[in-house]
Amino acid sequence: MDISEKKSIPQEVEDDYVAPIVSSYNDELLRSLFNCVDRVCAAHQFIQPPTVPTIVLVGDRCSGKSSLVASLIGIKLPRFCTRLPVLIKLQNHQSPKLEFSIEFDGMERSSSSTDHDNDEWSVASEITRATNAIADGIVCNKALTVNLKKNGFPNLTIVDLPGIPTTSNYDDQDHTIKETCEQMIMEYITPEDRIILNVLSASSDSLPNKLESMNTSLKVDEKRERTLVVVTKVDKAPDRFLDELLLDKVTAMGHSYVCVRNNIDSESFKESKCAVATLFKLLSIPKTSVGITILARTLMLIQAKITSIDITIANALRSVMRFLSRANKSLLTLFDQLDEDCRSTGARTIVEMLDQYSAELHSIINLENK
Repeated sequence: MDISEKKSIPQEVEDDYVAPIVSSYNDELLRSLFNCVDRVCAAHQFIQPPTVPTIVLVGDRCSGKSSLVASLIGIKLPRFCTRLPVLIKLQNHQSPKLEFSIEFDGMERSSSSTDHDNDEWSVASEITRATNAIADGIVCNKALTVNLKKNGFPNLTIVDLPGIPTTSNYDDQDHTIKETCEQMIMEYITPEDRIILNVLSASSDSLPNKLESMNTSLKVDEKRERTLVVVTKVDKAPDRFLDELLLDKVTAMGHSYVCVRNNIDSESFKESKCAVATLFKLLSIPKTSVGITILARTLMLIQAKITSIDITIANALRSVMRFLSRANKSLLTLFDQLDEDCRSTGARTIVEMLDQYSAELHSIINLENK
């Protein structure tokens, strides 16, 4: 995409558009789960809060990863071949105006605030400029961080990695690029708190190449608990190819999947949403497995499962049990150092302490129920 040629999208077209990642994160059920975790961490300062979740996109070159990220967050990104890891850090803050900054080489290089909520062109321009400065025509493992702050954004990180070369006849340069990409993929998907998005394009019939990223993710997620396959460009799929890809390959390997249509440069996100609704009426794909909105909600559910609820509550229970164990040992030895008169005084003191604890617990419960 030549971002110097800014395409005009009327402001009113996007005014009421809510990015899928935002609407899914603010879903009533999911928000209640995340709020529960926040309350547990706030009530017990000895419990470490969950880490900020990270979604990692892996796939072949030109499979539509950057377009997919743009559709999720509601901000258009450059449409060029990704040559380095792009870490898009979403952060919630009070202002409804989008604020962004670019960081690389350990320094913040640029910071700005957009005039309109949907004015993403300056973001795309800065990403393009920074990419050319870091990796001028080559693929490298130097991360570019894009900080995006806006009211309603979830606190999460999305990593867009360079695509795996799909050339059938590799030369020395292609082999080097392929090895670099595979090393980057393993580096970013190995941590257990990473959600893996395997992005497959349905626009061609090169199935053998498309399975490379899926096979790689299986090395670190054999149970497929944190891996989701996203099939892009379904509107450009050759006859019968989509069924072959989904039924014979993805489903057969035990993966869950979501099918999406990539946004076109000249379209607003709202126009793209209408086009998607029309397209999927004509396809025989289950409605629970199509669209960016379904994808965003599925990602939030995976996040709740692997990074927030299970881990934090388990840590809370372990911390509480350790605390009770220490308190029990202390109480058992409390009277050993006292004479008879002091023991009776100590007993009264303990009763008073227990009454106080009971009153505090009831006040906390009443506060939670309000």
